[in-house]
Amino acid sequence: AVNAGRTVNATGGYAIYGVAKTSAITATINGTVTATGNAVTLDSRFGPDGGSTTVNGSGRIASTGAAGVWLLNDIGTTTLDGIDGGISGVNYGVLINTNGTYSGAAGSDVNIGLVTRLGAVTSAGHGIYVDQAANGAGDGDIAMHVGTVTAGSGFGIRALGWTGDTSISSTGAVTSTGSTGIYATTTTGNIDITGEGTGTVVGNGDDGIVADARFGPDGGNVAIHDFVRVAGADVGVWALADTGTVTIDNIGAIAGG
Repeated sequence: AVNAGRTVNATGGYAIYGVAKTSAITATINGTVTATGNAVTLDSRFGPDGGSTTVNGSGRIASTGAAGVWLLNDIGTTTLDGIDGGISGVNYGVLINTNGTYSGAAGSDVNIGLVTRLGAVTSAGHGIYVDQAANGAGDGDIAMHVGTVTAGSGFGIRALGWTGDTSISSTGAVTSTGSTGIYATTTTGNIDITGEGTGTVVGNGDDGIVADARFGPDGGNVAIHDFVRVAGADVGVWALADTGTVTIDNIGAIAGG
């Protein structure tokens, strides 16, 4: 466990880098963590029963050359909560890989902002990128409660799920300058994306919101709802499913190119 209550500044690489095989790793950030490399990296992939990874606190995390937060594991739960001072990075604001490295290992649940909604996330690349599908075994749910997410060339939010459900709650502005605002995929799970009545999504480089549940024979339902506005350079809202129900409801304005 790491408890950073003051300032941690790394001018030549990573600021906080925690590695474990089977145990849990927790970093509580109540101060400021800055780095030229990844600011906070927690990695528990190296055992077949790898533990959980958790980053929480009320502080600020920033990288001037890489990812703000990078969390990796095989089967343990991934938790990112609070960080009220915000998270910023260059290629990624937040990058989470829970897809497993061992044969048959499956990423477990990803919980972002479920206790305390995540602080603002900014990146010149991707804002929040969650990858649970690289080895085709990820079977946990992805759930995130976020506020403002600002991305440059990449996705505002990318949730790449596998068999579990994906839910995204965004109460602020999710914006991508060069790509899609929110892009969520799953094979057999459901996708629910809500703005809670206050959120907006803009994809200035591609689409506003894309939710795709077509990749399994038993693909789930897709619901996109309760946004003030959703806009894309190409398509405003694009929802796709094989056998599930598609619901688009209570969106004040939808605009496409």
